[in-house]
Formats: sequence, C-alpha cells, structure tokens
Amino acid sequence: MKRDETAVVFFATAVFEYDGLRILYVGDSMLGIDISENVVRVLADGTMAGTIELYRNPFHMQNQYLKIDSVFLDTQRSAKLFRELSNRLRCSLQVMTYSENWQLIDFITLGGFVRKRRCYEIEAGRADYVGKAREEVLWQAKRGERAYDLCCEQMYDRYVETHREISPLTAERPAFALRLPDHAFYQKKAGKIVHFAFVEENEIAYAGSRADSCFVPFAEALISRLFRIYQTITFEADDCDQTAMQIRELFAKRDEICFDTYVYEYVCPAGKEPV
Repeated sequence: MKRDETAVVFFATAVFEYDGLRILYVGDSMLGIDISENVVRVLADGTMAGTIELYRNPFHMQNQYLKIDSVFLDTQRSAKLFRELSNRLRCSLQVMTYSENWQLIDFITLGGFVRKRRCYEIEAGRADYVGKAREEVLWQAKRGERAYDLCCEQMYDRYVETHREISPLTAERPAFALRLPDHAFYQKKAGKIVHFAFVEENEIAYAGSRADSCFVPFAEALISRLFRIYQTITFEADDCDQTAMQIRELFAKRDEICFDTYVYEYVCPAGKEPV
C-alpha cells in the first residue's frame, strides 16, 4: 500500500519509530497517531493501541465518519485523540453506533462527541397499532410521473431541513431522488401536495409533510392501507424529524432497535478554512 506522506500527524516533541512510521508524541501523554489512506493508527506509550477506519458518506460529505470496532484507550486520552484527529482532518467527526454500546459511547462522549440524533428502527404488527382505521383517499405516483417528481422535491427539502444541524445533506436533488423507492403516496390540498410518503412493499422508507400539525390522519390512512396487505410494517424514525416521530407514536408496543449519531464539532483555527 502506498502511503500518503502528507497524512502523517506530528503533534509533539519526541519521535518514535514503529513499523517504519515516524510518529511524534504529545508531552507526558505519550499519544501519537498516523493517518495512512483511510486508516488511523493510534500508538500509546510506545505500543500500537488500536486503529480507526475512516470513511465518507457521499450524501453527507461535511463530516468525516469514523468506524471504531473496540475501545482501545482510557477515556482520559480520548479527548486529546479526537481533538488532534479533527484538527488534522480539518472537519467534524461522526460516529454511528447502536444505543446499547455504552463502552464506545462513554469513550467518545468523554472525548467530546455529542449525540445529535437517535434513529428508531421499528417493525410493528397490527396488534401494536393504536391509531385510527382510516380509508381516506390517497393518491399514488410512480417514478417518472410529475407527481412523483414533486414528492421527491419536497422530500429533498424536508431532509435538508431536518438534518442541517446533524450532518448536512450535500448530495444534489437527482442523486437523492435515486435512493427513494419507486412509489409514493400523497394527499393534496388546494391542488398542492401536502403530505407524502415513499413506500417499498411493507416499508415506509421516507415520509414528510408541509403541515406537520395535520399529518397524522394521512399517516393513519397509509398505515391502514398497508395493514390490509401486510402483517407487519417497518420504518425508521429519526428523533430530528417530527413526521417520522408521529408515525412512531401510532404504535404502542414497539420492537425497536435504536441507532445513534454522535458528532465531534470541528473548531477551525483562525486563518484556516475547513476542508
């Protein structure tokens, strides 16, 4: 593997050689990192402590995503590690993890990460539904139709709004639309689309509204329609999205898996620009 020599991080006064890498240490803490392509190698007290995988999300390019398989440092050192890593990469850091992964969560939060979002992954049956049974008229649209395109535009705007403070959407509208299911349900008011949802079989993949306060009847009509076909419904509800959480509240007993997003905010030094 060819190493990117410009990616080596030097932030101390003492030099240590490890496996052909020149790594400098920070004062008494004896902590060093080397970034080679998409891997961060962390050394502590003269030995290899562990690695962190770097990856990008093409839809959210502002933050650098980290994959940490296990905790390999004491929490007192995590703040220094993430500060130096963020400064070197010149961007905010992001970690995605299941909510019960407390060891990792303690490690990153004590290091400066803050939870920005919780995503509830839900599979619910008819017995779990506590909303009303509705048979309201729902319009349908499929990919290639004008109504579908209008739903895509509104879903894009909704996603931009709800994720701006977490990890801003950087994908353009056409790329975002390609990830949506091919079928949409919607309701109109005064000739304009107000509520909409993208559905793939029994999954409510995306949903949104231009009037959150009256979204529930639409959600109930959609759920009632799906339960006439399927025994269970699956969906994800982000706590940053009011419409998604309104769908979640229509189910009493929930078989939920919680997945959290943590962000370490990059503070750009004076005279420098974020990458």
